[in-house]
Amino acid sequence: MHPFTRNWCARLIFGPLLLLALAAGNPAAAQDSGAGRADQHNIQRVGVLDLDFVLRNAQVTGKIRELLNGKREEFNQEFAVIEQELRNREKELQEKRSLLSNQAYNDELRKFQERVASVQQDVQAKRQSLDRAFQDAQDRLRGRAIEIITGLASERRLDLVLNRDTGPQQNRNVVLIFRQELNITEEVLKRLDAQTQNARLVINEEK
Repeated sequence: MHPFTRNWCARLIFGPLLLLALAAGNPAAAQDSGAGRADQHNIQRVGVLDLDFVLRNAQVTGKIRELLNGKREEFNQEFAVIEQELRNREKELQEKRSLLSNQAYNDELRKFQERVASVQQDVQAKRQSLDRAFQDAQDRLRGRAIEIITGLASERRLDLVLNRDTGPQQNRNVVLIFRQELNITEEVLKRLDAQTQNARLVINEEK
């Protein structure tokens, strides 16, 4: 693309924002040295990527999900056994109802209800722990991706990197049209996979 056309595209997208920033500072100074300030803020090289796509399709993301699914299966099996024990205990209480005094039965019932409540709390805590473990892993992965993007921007001398969010929850920074050579998504994904291929995945289960 001819340099004039490239600069025209940059000004078309970012021009209003730059003008607004200049006007918010010192209007008089902006009039006196407008050309100089425009040169300082001239955007020559732009990169575009879909960070959400990178995080979804990173190989380590699949490994994290697989690990968490395994933990959830262990969790379900563990509490299935406890649930059956509680059902058996409830049945025993019903069978002993006529053999116990009201006081003795109420004491047994209270203990049973406390046990049920404790198990329910354990179930909720375990689920929250696994959810937090996944979110923590995603946050760490996002941080690593940002480091890669920063390094790549430095290598290619990019003045600006825009996030083209195509996920289910799109943000406001959506880039609709751009030249494909500006897209650094695949390169970021490639480097992220290379850096995390030997990552040691551990789930810290909070009690």
